[in-house]
Amino acid sequence: MGERRDFVDGLKASLKVMAYSACKVIFKLLYAPLKTLPVNERKVLFLSRQDDEISLDARLLIKELRNQNPHIEVAIICCRVKPSLKSKMVFGVCLVKSLYHLATAKVCILDSYWPTVSVLRHKSSLKVVQIWHALGKIKKSGKASLGLPGGRERRIANVMEMHQGYSFVIAGGKMWNDFYCESFGVSESVIRNVGLPRIDYLLNNKQRLKESVFRKYPELSKKPVVLYAPTFRRGGKDGFAALAGALDADEFNIVLKSHPNHEIPLAGKAMSCPSAATLELLAAAEYLITDYSAIALEAAAIGVKTYYYVYDYDWYCATSGLNIDLFSEMPGCVFRDGKSIAQALLSEYPQASFERYRSKWLFENIGHSTEAIADIVFGEAGLSRN
Repeated sequence: MGERRDFVDGLKASLKVMAYSACKVIFKLLYAPLKTLPVNERKVLFLSRQDDEISLDARLLIKELRNQNPHIEVAIICCRVKPSLKSKMVFGVCLVKSLYHLATAKVCILDSYWPTVSVLRHKSSLKVVQIWHALGKIKKSGKASLGLPGGRERRIANVMEMHQGYSFVIAGGKMWNDFYCESFGVSESVIRNVGLPRIDYLLNNKQRLKESVFRKYPELSKKPVVLYAPTFRRGGKDGFAALAGALDADEFNIVLKSHPNHEIPLAGKAMSCPSAATLELLAAAEYLITDYSAIALEAAAIGVKTYYYVYDYDWYCATSGLNIDLFSEMPGCVFRDGKSIAQALLSEYPQASFERYRSKWLFENIGHSTEAIADIVFGEAGLSRN
Protein backbone atom coordinates (compact mmCIF):
# COMPACT_ATOMS: atom_id res chain seq x y z
CA MET A 1 0.00 0.00 0.00
CA GLY A 2 2.83 2.37 0.90
CA GLU A 3 4.65 1.71 -2.37
CA ARG A 4 1.49 2.41 -4.34
CA ARG A 5 0.96 5.69 -2.50
CA ASP A 6 4.56 6.71 -3.17
CA PHE A 7 4.10 5.88 -6.85
CA VAL A 8 0.90 7.95 -7.08
CA ASP A 9 2.50 10.89 -5.25
CA GLY A 10 5.53 10.71 -7.52
CA LEU A 11 3.33 10.63 -10.61
CA LYS A 12 1.35 13.65 -9.43
CA ALA A 13 4.56 15.58 -8.77
CA SER A 14 5.89 14.69 -12.23
CA LEU A 15 2.67 15.86 -13.89
CA LYS A 16 2.88 19.14 -11.97
CA VAL A 17 6.44 19.67 -13.13
CA MET A 18 5.36 19.03 -16.73
CA ALA A 19 2.44 21.46 -16.38
CA TYR A 20 4.63 24.20 -14.91
CA SER A 21 7.24 23.64 -17.60
CA ALA A 22 4.56 24.06 -20.27
CA CYS A 23 3.37 27.28 -18.63
CA LYS A 24 6.93 28.63 -18.74
CA VAL A 25 7.10 28.02 -22.48
CA ILE A 26 3.78 29.80 -23.01
CA PHE A 27 4.87 32.80 -20.92
CA LYS A 28 8.12 33.06 -22.87
CA LEU A 29 6.29 32.99 -26.20
CA LEU A 30 3.87 35.68 -25.06
CA TYR A 31 6.61 37.82 -23.59
CA ALA A 32 8.99 37.81 -26.55
CA PRO A 33 7.11 40.32 -28.74
CA LEU A 34 6.28 42.52 -25.74
CA LYS A 35 9.98 42.98 -25.02
CA THR A 36 10.25 45.00 -28.23
CA LEU A 37 8.08 47.73 -26.69
CA PRO A 38 9.82 50.86 -25.38
CA VAL A 39 10.53 51.28 -21.65
CA ASN A 40 8.74 54.03 -19.76
CA GLU A 41 11.47 55.52 -17.55
CA ARG A 42 8.83 56.84 -15.13
CA LYS A 43 6.89 53.60 -14.75
CA VAL A 44 6.96 51.46 -11.61
CA LEU A 45 5.09 48.16 -11.35
CA PHE A 46 3.83 46.76 -8.03
CA LEU A 47 3.04 43.03 -7.81
CA SER A 48 1.64 41.06 -4.88
CA ARG A 49 0.23 37.61 -4.15
CA GLN A 50 -0.34 38.52 -0.49
CA ASP A 51 -3.77 40.09 -0.91
CA ASP A 52 -6.31 41.27 -3.46
CA GLU A 53 -5.68 44.83 -2.30
CA ILE A 54 -2.44 46.78 -2.27
CA SER A 55 -0.50 46.49 0.97
CA LEU A 56 0.16 49.27 3.46
CA ASP A 57 3.88 49.12 2.64
CA ALA A 58 3.17 49.64 -1.07
CA ARG A 59 0.66 52.45 -0.43
CA LEU A 60 3.12 54.33 1.75
CA LEU A 61 5.94 53.83 -0.75
CA ILE A 62 3.81 54.98 -3.70
CA LYS A 63 2.90 58.13 -1.78
CA GLU A 64 6.57 58.87 -1.13
CA LEU A 65 7.54 58.16 -4.75
CA ARG A 66 4.86 60.55 -5.95
CA ASN A 67 5.99 63.16 -3.45
CA GLN A 68 9.42 63.03 -5.05
CA ASN A 69 8.10 62.84 -8.61
CA PRO A 70 4.37 63.53 -9.23
CA HIS A 71 4.76 62.39 -12.83
CA ILE A 72 5.62 58.73 -12.22
CA GLU A 73 3.28 56.12 -13.67
CA VAL A 74 2.19 53.36 -11.27
CA ALA A 75 0.82 49.97 -12.33
CA ILE A 76 -0.57 47.65 -9.63
CA ILE A 77 -1.52 43.97 -9.82
CA CYS A 78 -2.64 42.28 -6.60
CA CYS A 79 -4.06 38.76 -6.57
CA ARG A 80 -4.25 36.51 -3.54
CA VAL A 81 -4.08 32.88 -4.67
CA LYS A 82 -6.60 30.63 -2.94
CA PRO A 83 -6.97 26.83 -3.26
CA SER A 84 -9.98 26.99 -5.60
CA LEU A 85 -9.65 26.43 -9.35
CA LYS A 86 -11.37 29.76 -10.02
CA SER A 87 -8.82 31.63 -7.92
CA LYS A 88 -5.94 29.94 -9.71
CA MET A 89 -7.44 30.84 -13.09
CA VAL A 90 -7.78 34.47 -12.01
CA PHE A 91 -4.15 34.44 -10.93
CA GLY A 92 -3.19 33.04 -14.33
CA VAL A 93 -4.88 36.02 -15.99
CA CYS A 94 -2.96 38.34 -13.64
CA LEU A 95 0.31 36.68 -14.63
CA VAL A 96 -0.44 37.27 -18.32
CA LYS A 97 -1.41 40.86 -17.54
CA SER A 98 1.89 41.40 -15.75
CA LEU A 99 3.86 40.60 -18.92
CA TYR A 100 3.07 43.91 -20.61
CA HIS A 101 4.04 45.89 -17.53
CA LEU A 102 7.25 43.95 -16.97
CA ALA A 103 8.21 44.70 -20.57
CA THR A 104 7.53 48.43 -20.28
CA ALA A 105 8.34 49.34 -16.66
CA LYS A 106 11.64 50.71 -15.38
CA VAL A 107 11.22 49.25 -11.88
CA CYS A 108 9.22 46.30 -10.54
CA ILE A 109 8.49 46.14 -6.80
CA LEU A 110 7.04 42.98 -5.24
CA ASP A 111 6.48 41.60 -1.74
CA SER A 112 6.47 37.86 -2.48
CA TYR A 113 7.37 35.41 -5.23
CA TRP A 114 5.79 36.28 -8.59
CA PRO A 115 6.36 33.60 -11.27
CA THR A 116 6.74 35.78 -14.37
CA VAL A 117 9.36 37.90 -12.62
CA SER A 118 11.57 34.89 -11.95
CA VAL A 119 11.06 32.55 -14.93
CA LEU A 120 11.46 35.14 -17.69
CA ARG A 121 14.54 36.96 -18.94
CA HIS A 122 13.90 40.68 -18.83
CA LYS A 123 15.51 43.71 -20.38
CA SER A 124 18.66 44.77 -18.59
CA SER A 125 16.99 48.11 -17.88
CA LEU A 126 14.35 46.51 -15.59
CA LYS A 127 15.30 46.56 -11.91
CA VAL A 128 13.40 44.27 -9.54
CA VAL A 129 13.06 45.28 -5.89
CA GLN A 130 11.90 42.57 -3.49
CA ILE A 131 10.26 44.13 -0.44
CA TRP A 132 9.56 40.96 1.49
CA HIS A 133 6.46 41.08 3.68
CA ALA A 134 8.38 40.57 6.93
CA LEU A 135 11.11 42.45 8.81
CA GLY A 136 13.24 39.38 9.40
CA LYS A 137 13.64 35.64 8.92
CA ILE A 138 12.80 34.03 12.26
CA LYS A 139 11.53 30.95 10.43
CA LYS A 140 13.03 29.33 7.36
CA SER A 141 11.33 30.09 4.07
CA GLY A 142 11.91 30.11 0.34
CA LYS A 143 14.96 28.17 -0.80
CA ALA A 144 16.02 27.55 2.80
CA SER A 145 13.00 25.32 3.42
CA LEU A 146 12.87 23.38 0.15
CA GLY A 147 12.15 19.72 0.73
CA LEU A 148 10.89 20.21 4.27
CA PRO A 149 7.26 19.20 4.94
CA GLY A 150 6.39 22.86 5.59
CA GLY A 151 8.31 24.15 2.58
CA ARG A 152 7.88 24.09 -1.17
CA GLU A 153 8.45 21.00 -3.30
CA ARG A 154 12.01 21.19 -4.59
CA ARG A 155 11.42 20.07 -8.19
CA ILE A 156 8.61 22.56 -8.75
CA ALA A 157 10.58 25.37 -7.09
CA ASN A 158 13.52 24.64 -9.38
CA VAL A 159 11.37 24.54 -12.50
CA MET A 160 9.70 27.82 -11.54
CA GLU A 161 13.08 29.37 -10.67
CA MET A 162 11.77 30.55 -7.33
CA HIS A 163 13.13 33.95 -6.23
CA GLN A 164 15.38 34.44 -9.24
CA GLY A 165 16.04 37.82 -10.78
CA TYR A 166 16.08 40.25 -7.84
CA SER A 167 18.18 43.38 -8.24
CA PHE A 168 17.66 44.48 -4.64
CA VAL A 169 16.20 42.87 -1.53
CA ILE A 170 14.83 45.17 1.17
CA ALA A 171 15.54 43.73 4.60
CA GLY A 172 15.50 44.52 8.30
CA GLY A 173 18.56 44.34 10.54
CA LYS A 174 21.93 43.17 9.22
CA MET A 175 21.93 40.19 11.57
CA TRP A 176 19.29 38.62 9.29
CA ASN A 177 21.35 38.92 6.11
CA ASP A 178 22.69 35.36 5.98
CA PHE A 179 19.12 34.08 6.24
CA TYR A 180 17.90 36.41 3.48
CA CYS A 181 20.74 35.20 1.28
CA GLU A 182 19.83 31.57 1.93
CA SER A 183 16.10 32.12 1.46
CA PHE A 184 16.35 34.07 -1.81
CA GLY A 185 19.58 32.64 -3.19
CA VAL A 186 21.16 36.10 -3.44
CA SER A 187 24.50 37.60 -2.45
CA GLU A 188 24.65 40.06 0.43
CA SER A 189 25.56 42.82 -2.03
CA VAL A 190 21.93 43.12 -3.18
CA ILE A 191 20.50 43.45 0.36
CA ARG A 192 19.52 46.87 1.67
CA ASN A 193 18.94 46.98 5.43
CA VAL A 194 16.44 49.82 5.60
CA GLY A 195 13.29 48.19 7.01
CA LEU A 196 9.71 48.52 5.83
CA PRO A 197 7.40 51.53 5.48
CA ARG A 198 4.93 50.07 7.96
CA ILE A 199 7.44 50.69 10.76
CA ASP A 200 7.41 54.42 9.98
CA TYR A 201 3.63 54.24 10.01
CA LEU A 202 3.50 52.48 13.37
CA LEU A 203 5.99 54.84 14.99
CA ASN A 204 4.23 57.94 13.68
CA ASN A 205 0.66 56.78 14.33
CA LYS A 206 0.78 54.44 17.33
CA GLN A 207 -1.44 56.56 19.58
CA ARG A 208 -3.92 57.34 16.79
CA LEU A 209 -4.19 53.64 15.88
CA LYS A 210 -4.70 52.72 19.53
CA GLU A 211 -7.49 55.26 19.91
CA SER A 212 -9.09 54.00 16.69
CA VAL A 213 -9.23 50.45 18.08
CA PHE A 214 -10.74 51.65 21.35
CA ARG A 215 -13.43 53.58 19.46
CA LYS A 216 -14.36 50.45 17.53
CA TYR A 217 -14.13 48.20 20.59
CA PRO A 218 -14.59 50.32 23.76
CA GLU A 219 -14.38 47.26 26.01
CA LEU A 220 -10.71 46.87 25.08
CA SER A 221 -9.83 50.12 26.85
CA LYS A 222 -10.91 48.76 30.23
CA LYS A 223 -8.13 46.14 30.64
CA PRO A 224 -4.66 45.58 29.12
CA VAL A 225 -4.86 44.00 25.67
CA VAL A 226 -3.04 40.72 25.04
CA LEU A 227 -2.83 40.11 21.28
CA TYR A 228 -2.24 36.57 20.03
CA ALA A 229 -0.95 36.61 16.43
CA PRO A 230 0.62 33.31 15.30
CA THR A 231 2.38 32.44 12.07
CA PHE A 232 1.00 30.29 9.26
CA ARG A 233 1.36 26.52 9.64
CA ARG A 234 1.09 23.89 6.93
CA GLY A 235 -0.48 21.17 9.04
CA GLY A 236 0.11 20.71 12.75
CA LYS A 237 -2.15 21.45 15.67
CA ASP A 238 -3.81 24.67 16.79
CA GLY A 239 -2.78 25.48 20.35
CA PHE A 240 -4.97 28.53 20.93
CA ALA A 241 -7.67 26.83 22.99
CA ALA A 242 -5.08 25.74 25.57
CA LEU A 243 -3.61 29.25 25.67
CA ALA A 244 -6.98 31.01 25.94
CA GLY A 245 -8.03 28.64 28.72
CA ALA A 246 -4.89 29.46 30.71
CA LEU A 247 -4.96 33.25 30.40
CA ASP A 248 -6.77 35.30 33.04
CA ALA A 249 -9.69 36.97 31.24
CA ASP A 250 -10.50 38.98 34.38
CA GLU A 251 -7.13 40.73 34.16
CA PHE A 252 -6.68 41.00 30.38
CA ASN A 253 -8.57 41.44 27.14
CA ILE A 254 -7.50 38.50 24.99
CA VAL A 255 -7.60 39.23 21.25
CA LEU A 256 -6.98 36.63 18.55
CA LYS A 257 -5.71 37.70 15.13
CA SER A 258 -5.32 34.69 12.86
CA HIS A 259 -2.89 34.53 9.96
CA PRO A 260 -4.73 35.24 6.66
CA ASN A 261 -3.93 31.70 5.46
CA HIS A 262 -5.04 29.93 8.63
CA GLU A 263 -8.25 30.89 10.42
CA ILE A 264 -8.16 29.80 14.08
CA PRO A 265 -11.44 29.23 15.96
CA LEU A 266 -12.12 31.48 18.93
CA ALA A 267 -11.81 29.90 22.35
CA GLY A 268 -12.48 30.91 25.93
CA LYS A 269 -13.31 34.60 26.33
CA ALA A 270 -11.12 35.77 23.47
CA MET A 271 -12.25 38.36 20.90
CA SER A 272 -11.43 38.48 17.19
CA CYS A 273 -11.99 42.23 16.45
CA PRO A 274 -12.53 41.77 12.68
CA SER A 275 -12.89 45.51 12.03
CA ALA A 276 -9.36 46.22 13.25
CA ALA A 277 -6.25 45.45 11.23
CA THR A 278 -3.36 43.56 12.77
CA LEU A 279 -1.16 46.66 13.02
CA GLU A 280 -3.97 48.59 14.71
CA LEU A 281 -4.34 45.85 17.30
CA LEU A 282 -0.60 45.71 17.79
CA ALA A 283 -0.55 49.43 18.52
CA ALA A 284 -3.31 48.93 21.10
CA ALA A 285 -1.70 45.91 22.74
CA GLU A 286 0.14 45.90 26.03
CA TYR A 287 1.48 42.44 25.23
CA LEU A 288 1.96 40.42 22.05
CA ILE A 289 1.96 36.63 22.15
CA THR A 290 3.28 35.06 18.97
CA ASP A 291 5.38 32.07 17.96
CA TYR A 292 7.67 32.17 14.93
CA SER A 293 6.12 35.20 13.23
CA ALA A 294 8.07 38.31 12.26
CA ILE A 295 5.31 40.40 13.83
CA ALA A 296 7.61 40.11 16.86
CA LEU A 297 9.97 42.54 15.13
CA GLU A 298 7.21 45.05 14.52
CA ALA A 299 6.30 44.75 18.19
CA ALA A 300 9.94 45.29 19.13
CA ALA A 301 10.08 48.42 16.99
CA ILE A 302 7.24 50.07 18.91
CA GLY A 303 8.04 48.60 22.30
CA VAL A 304 5.18 46.13 22.71
CA LYS A 305 6.21 43.50 25.26
CA THR A 306 6.38 40.11 23.58
CA TYR A 307 6.04 36.50 24.67
CA TYR A 308 6.49 33.42 22.50
CA TYR A 309 4.06 30.52 22.73
CA VAL A 310 5.90 27.62 21.10
CA TYR A 311 3.68 24.68 22.03
CA ASP A 312 4.81 22.79 18.89
CA TYR A 313 8.48 23.83 18.92
CA ASP A 314 9.98 20.42 18.12
CA TRP A 315 7.41 19.69 15.39
CA TYR A 316 7.87 23.13 13.82
CA CYS A 317 11.67 22.87 13.80
CA ALA A 318 11.41 19.48 12.07
CA THR A 319 8.79 20.46 9.47
CA SER A 320 9.54 24.12 8.69
CA GLY A 321 12.75 25.06 10.48
CA LEU A 322 13.92 28.11 12.41
CA ASN A 323 16.88 30.39 11.80
CA ILE A 324 17.39 31.48 15.40
CA ASP A 325 17.09 29.88 18.82
CA LEU A 326 14.27 31.81 20.45
CA PHE A 327 15.02 30.41 23.89
CA SER A 328 18.52 31.89 23.87
CA GLU A 329 17.57 35.10 22.07
CA MET A 330 14.64 35.95 24.36
CA PRO A 331 15.31 34.28 27.72
CA GLY A 332 12.36 34.52 30.07
CA CYS A 333 9.94 35.22 27.21
CA VAL A 334 9.61 31.84 25.45
CA PHE A 335 7.29 29.12 26.76
CA ARG A 336 5.97 25.78 25.54
CA ASP A 337 2.63 25.92 27.41
CA GLY A 338 -0.11 28.44 28.09
CA LYS A 339 0.04 28.17 31.88
CA SER A 340 3.64 29.39 31.92
CA ILE A 341 2.72 32.41 29.80
CA ALA A 342 -0.25 33.12 32.07
CA GLN A 343 2.10 33.18 35.07
CA ALA A 344 4.60 35.37 33.19
CA LEU A 345 1.90 37.93 32.38
CA LEU A 346 1.27 38.36 36.11
CA SER A 347 4.99 38.75 36.86
CA GLU A 348 7.58 41.39 36.05
CA TYR A 349 8.45 41.46 32.36
CA PRO A 350 12.11 40.65 31.50
CA GLN A 351 12.72 44.04 29.91
CA ALA A 352 16.50 43.61 29.68
CA SER A 353 16.01 40.51 27.50
CA PHE A 354 13.62 42.45 25.27
CA GLU A 355 16.03 45.38 24.87
CA ARG A 356 18.93 43.07 23.93
CA TYR A 357 16.72 41.51 21.26
CA ARG A 358 15.74 44.93 19.90
CA SER A 359 19.32 46.17 19.67
CA LYS A 360 20.52 42.97 17.96
CA TRP A 361 17.80 42.24 15.42
CA LEU A 362 16.29 45.61 14.40
CA PHE A 363 17.75 47.81 11.69
CA GLU A 364 19.53 51.14 12.10
CA ASN A 365 18.01 54.58 11.51
CA ILE A 366 14.58 53.27 12.40
CA GLY A 367 11.66 55.46 11.36
CA HIS A 368 12.98 56.44 7.91
CA SER A 369 12.33 53.29 5.88
CA THR A 370 9.90 54.76 3.33
CA GLU A 371 12.25 57.54 2.31
CA ALA A 372 15.21 55.14 2.20
CA ILE A 373 13.41 52.70 -0.14
CA ALA A 374 12.28 55.57 -2.38
CA ASP A 375 15.89 56.73 -2.62
CA ILE A 376 16.87 53.21 -3.74
CA VAL A 377 14.09 53.15 -6.35
CA PHE A 378 15.04 56.54 -7.79
CA GLY A 379 18.77 56.15 -7.27
CA GLU A 380 20.15 52.63 -7.71
CA ALA A 381 17.08 51.26 -9.55
CA GLY A 382 16.99 54.25 -11.88
CA LEU A 383 13.32 55.36 -11.88
CA SER A 384 13.23 58.81 -13.46
CA ARG A 385 13.02 61.78 -11.08
CA ASN A 386 11.90 64.06 -13.95
